[in-house]
Amino acid sequence: MVFGEIIEPSSRALWEDDFVDYLEDDEQQLQISGNFEVPDKIDKFFIGETGNIISILQKCVLQNTAPICNMVGSGATLYKINHTSYALVYKPQTNVAVGKITEELIPWLNAASNIYVLTSSTLTSLQNSNLNETSPCIIKFLSSKKEKSELYSRLEVPNLVTNLSASILSYSIHKGLTCSLYVGFLEDAPLDSLNTRPLLDLLCNLGINSIKGYVLEDKLPLNNLYM
Repeated sequence: MVFGEIIEPSSRALWEDDFVDYLEDDEQQLQISGNFEVPDKIDKFFIGETGNIISILQKCVLQNTAPICNMVGSGATLYKINHTSYALVYKPQTNVAVGKITEELIPWLNAASNIYVLTSSTLTSLQNSNLNETSPCIIKFLSSKKEKSELYSRLEVPNLVTNLSASILSYSIHKGLTCSLYVGFLEDAPLDSLNTRPLLDLLCNLGINSIKGYVLEDKLPLNNLYM
């Protein structure tokens, strides 16, 4: 099973040159460490990827929460947020295809009432959009059922969504699941309380209540010379 990049307003799977690579990955067997049993009720299933999104989730939502399981060597780790909400954070690995991770997640995706995919990119990469906004973080939205968001505008052509985010949304479209994907376009600067605020507000809007504010870690520049 292969799911690939999303191009709005239509979608297509990666094929052609990438086809051979994905075929080779079809034989992969992911090792699961921990409890991967699908719970009876999943109200909200969050999938977060890219360093910025993972940093926000880990510092502001998960904090000291221990993972319930991980897919060994894939970069995918699963957490329980509360009784009916779960989060998977994904740090891309070159040795495991995202299609394989998606296959492993199918029972979880099918059981979830709502799937929320969170990813990010740089603000300068946002194309064909109104960049007159002064926010250090602009959030764009896609939905598996072409629904509209009251708070966020749709991601315009020719912007792309790739990697696990595209794979999850592509599968949700194929199976008619309720999936919303949010892309945070951030300034090329360290995360702080200002540029993370729109993403924390997004998490609040999606029903995560216990959120800690993001605090910038003080780090001394490595190349400074002190007299």
